[in-house]
Amino acid sequence: MTDAQKKLDWITEQVNAGRTVVIATHYKAWEINKRTFDRFDKAGSQLFKTDTKSLYMARGKNWDCIDYCSIRAYS
Repeated sequence: MTDAQKKLDWITEQVNAGRTVVIATHYKAWEINKRTFDRFDKAGSQLFKTDTKSLYMARGKNWDCIDYCSIRAYS
């Protein structure tokens, strides 16, 4: 299991436990919660994807690498 997959599993666990996950850079922060996952599922798209070494988050039709972002969870 890659580090990217471990991060994705952790994010999914936190959201399924009812917490909000914050993914932040120095300039912007995104709050991911169950509602966010539900919107992407309803639209038929995915919010996160991984490859052999990186974790990506959807931004429109593009993907942003979030390997070096701060990822935290709170209730």
